[in-house]
Amino acid sequence: MDRIDKVQGTFDARGTKKDIPPSAAAIARLPRYYRVLCALIEDGVLRISSGELGEKMGLTASQVRQDFRHFGDFGQQGYGYQVKYLHRKIGALLGREEQYHAVIIGSSPVADLLIKTGMLARAGLDCVAWITHCEEPETRGSSLPAYPWSARETALREHPAEVAVLCTPPEVARETVGALTALGVRGIFNCTGVPLPRLSNKVFTRDFAPEETLYHLLYDLTQDTKTKDTPT
Repeated sequence: MDRIDKVQGTFDARGTKKDIPPSAAAIARLPRYYRVLCALIEDGVLRISSGELGEKMGLTASQVRQDFRHFGDFGQQGYGYQVKYLHRKIGALLGREEQYHAVIIGSSPVADLLIKTGMLARAGLDCVAWITHCEEPETRGSSLPAYPWSARETALREHPAEVAVLCTPPEVARETVGALTALGVRGIFNCTGVPLPRLSNKVFTRDFAPEETLYHLLYDLTQDTKTKDTPT
């Protein structure tokens, strides 16, 4: 059979639902889809149905199809999804075909964790420098070139970056973000633990909030307990 993106009648050929933007929940699920597909490729799975993918995601088949319809669907009715093709398409949505560079800003246990665990690299970010608020910066064993905050212009000129991983104390976060965006940084990964003020439409921010995942887990446990305790 031809590649699924070449098969007549694929969902992808119908285009996306341009009149209905994808929900925040659908966008938030893209990384999970990507990780599941990575595992399927490692297991040698070539094709998967929306129902099978939904089981792995904890979703219904209808929810899976609805999620993908906003982005192009990427499957064919009666065939399902070609795993490698879907993996590539979702990867493209997540910027895996781009090469984004990042600078670490500040020094904190979170910064150490992100570097040591390789989380940023796995997400496709190439960390190119570490800028701290100390005049004698330390990168705690990292091989990244280190700069003091006073040399931030030099750092970003020598190591241009689209993304700043913000690990500063909360009280200097706003001032720091303003200085970085003035130097051309377009994305802020906020690891300060406090929300940032609304920035311009050309600057994107996301919070590093692992506790939200824990809250979701506790919610599931709580709801399951309530269901069991409810008389039938």
